[in-house]
Amino acid sequence: MHTWGQWGGFGTGNGQFIGQLGVAVDPSGNVYVADSGNNRIQKFSGTGTYLAQWGNAGSGNGQFDGPEAIAVSPAGDVYVSDWSNNRVQKFSSAGTYLTQWGTSGSGNGQLQRPGWRGCGCSGQCLRR
Repeated sequence: MHTWGQWGGFGTGNGQFIGQLGVAVDPSGNVYVADSGNNRIQKFSGTGTYLAQWGNAGSGNGQFDGPEAIAVSPAGDVYVSDWSNNRVQKFSSAGTYLTQWGTSGSGNGQLQRPGWRGCGCSGQCLRR
């Protein structure tokens, strides 16, 4: 088991959060935080050093409206449930937008406020 310290505070600056909801760790030990109130993803080293961020408010590619849950695949791809946009977006570990799926609704390929409880090391997610 690995334990991390704590870092960050309330706000909009690098390393600050407003409503952090999801946390995931990649195979290299980097930590990704879904900063829901700031509509962005922040990336930190395993020791808490701020590394990068991506996203802003909106509905375009790479934008968020309440990112909630986050997961990292064994290959390092980052998956984010974009709650109010009713979709899941996929990014590289550097934050480059790769693809997305889901639209609002209850039919095939449609989502209503997607989220999940957690993800295993091989990338399987438990939906809430």
